[in-house]
Amino acid sequence: MRADRRQVRTVLVALVVGLFVVVTGCGKDKGGDGGKENNGDDGPAAKRSADVSGTVKLSDGKPLAVGLIAFHGKDASENAIALVEDGKFTARGVPVGDEIRVTIDVAAVKSLQAQVAEQLGEAQVRAGLLKQAGKSDADMLQRVAELKDRLKRLEKPPQKINPNDASQKSTRLTQKISEGSQTIEVTLQP
Repeated sequence: MRADRRQVRTVLVALVVGLFVVVTGCGKDKGGDGGKENNGDDGPAAKRSADVSGTVKLSDGKPLAVGLIAFHGKDASENAIALVEDGKFTARGVPVGDEIRVTIDVAAVKSLQAQVAEQLGEAQVRAGLLKQAGKSDADMLQRVAELKDRLKRLEKPPQKINPNDASQKSTRLTQKISEGSQTIEVTLQP
């Protein structure tokens, strides 16, 4: 069981690191030319992106309780993922384009739930040890409370969605995403 937790943690850490690299990019700083004029000789242009917030609704109009929304650009390096809670999400670094593929995943939430449960257990042990030592750590107690709240939100029963909408290749969901901030609504079909 301990090995399973380590494997889940390793996979999730790899996903988070990969997502961080994708979202933050690994190219040149977009505004770091030091005031020099851009003559077009300094390599490829930085990829355009957007900040997107919005809602995800089921076909009956009810909000998706919990899930992950992903925006997929032209290639694997153009992706952004965000957590959907009570139908609402905010995603940063979303690729820009006329037909950005959108996927919704409710199955991956179980892995995230397991990770948060493990973090909560570790935080509770630390808080207990501090209490036994006669010390109090307000930050640790706050962390325990936040993890409990997050776990409670993630424990909502998964809602059934069309499995095609969880796959980048078969999703029917697309959105026009422009540079800058914007709000969209995604409605899932049966």
